[in-house]
Amino acid sequence: DPLDESGNFGTLDIIMALTWVRKNISRFGGDPENVTIAGQSAGAYNVYALLLSPLAQGLFRQAIAESGPQMTTTAVDKGRETAADILTRLLIKEGYIPAESASAAFLAQRDDAWIAAYLRSKSVPALYALLTPALGGGLGGLFPPFEDGTVIPTGGWRNFISGHYNQVPLIVGANKDEVKLFLPYIISERDDAGLHDLATAFDPDHPNMEILHVCTRMAINPLLIPMYEPLSQ
Repeated sequence: DPLDESGNFGTLDIIMALTWVRKNISRFGGDPENVTIAGQSAGAYNVYALLLSPLAQGLFRQAIAESGPQMTTTAVDKGRETAADILTRLLIKEGYIPAESASAAFLAQRDDAWIAAYLRSKSVPALYALLTPALGGGLGGLFPPFEDGTVIPTGGWRNFISGHYNQVPLIVGANKDEVKLFLPYIISERDDAGLHDLATAFDPDHPNMEILHVCTRMAINPLLIPMYEPLSQ
């Protein structure tokens, strides 16, 4: 099933929700022909994925993306490699194999059903422990949408530049104070010496410091600049 093979389950969940809305919103007084999708931060990333996906065509009339990170996409094979690495580390941790080099031979003697049952028997914390921690205890090392050719077209985000996406009226913006949410995490990852340097170097009249660079990266989406280049001229 190309949908199962895509790895884009988050995007597929949203498409399923929008399909439900289209079928049922009129019963709640809504207009299925006038649906707006909106997202902020990671939600804006989801908006971009829906703009790219041919499966979402016709499910919304306009879109709003606030403070979205730079849109990127990745190859399905990268996701498969990471999944295989997680499985191998789990097998080593639980004593099924002595080292990474033994993984291929061990798995060659098991079918897909065994692997699926094995992974589904694990608790969420056991699987999370194998992922890279991110800012504030979140999950790192996760992938943007996969260029699977079905949910997300081949070429991924570059389709925005070539005009091959669901072209609807679009508002793109940035939330001025969004990064205040993340500042405690950024600061808490510093040691005492780092906090001292941060405090003594801060000049409110000339705040060109690391945190502001982080804020800039989070608040601006350079991908969308080429889409609006004629307007900027």
